[in-house]
Amino acid sequence: MKALEQLRPEEQRAGLVSVIERLQPQGSLRNQVTIVFDGRRGGFQLSSGSHIKIIFSVDDSADNTIRDIVENEQNKKNIMVVTNDRAIQYAVRSMGATICPVEEFLAKMEKNTPSQADHKQGEESPKKIPPSLEAKINAELRRLWLKEKD
Repeated sequence: MKALEQLRPEEQRAGLVSVIERLQPQGSLRNQVTIVFDGRRGGFQLSSGSHIKIIFSVDDSADNTIRDIVENEQNKKNIMVVTNDRAIQYAVRSMGATICPVEEFLAKMEKNTPSQADHKQGEESPKKIPPSLEAKINAELRRLWLKEKD
């Protein structure tokens, strides 16, 4: 995302986590979401009350960490890995997990974005990032994950 490119990695990560927290693409909060980032935690802080598990791969690659997570999970058929990396797709699919290409995941998230009309009058709206920033974040994720050109 262009808007995120100028931010520190911690802020970029926080933007992704914020969008996933707000849109809850996993459906129920009982469905665990785990995000694996390459590298070390740095200054990244997860908001209190978050239902997202964040893992930093530290001395290994995020790819290997994802493979290890799926391999060690008992109910592999209940896992969905969002990636365009073919090697990861083949590896986790062969273990029994489901894969979802990034473009499909982003499309589902955009489709499920609640509109203001979805909230009853007098009800407090969930905290949101401005639509312009959300669009920039989505565009940047597409560029980074799908290698799309500007």
